[in-house]
Amino acid sequence: MLGTKSDGRYMLHGRFARFGGSNRRYAGMSAMLLTNHLWASVALLVALGGCAGASGNMVEFRDLADIPERPDVTSREVNEQAEQALAEDRARTAQAIERLRNEPFAAPEPAPARPDP
Repeated sequence: MLGTKSDGRYMLHGRFARFGGSNRRYAGMSAMLLTNHLWASVALLVALGGCAGASGNMVEFRDLADIPERPDVTSREVNEQAEQALAEDRARTAQAIERLRNEPFAAPEPAPARPDP
């Protein structure tokens, strides 16, 4: 366990050990975590296995033959009529806003008092 006398097993190097301790105690330990070839090969296989699993989520692109034709260009007169209609709608909305702002506000009646139990 970390923090006990056996914490040297978990240290990467003796200088990370408990202050004031002897470095001779950690003389047989290596500074590298994956010095064992078996553990290095297992880690490599796990990493490659994770990459192989991600290839199943490939992006599928649309077939260019399925793309519809370009739409016709709208005539200038139709665009001007739509612009005029939108401007009229905005004007009516602004008038309604001003009318509502100018109306007097009537506060609602207070709720009746609840009788004490």
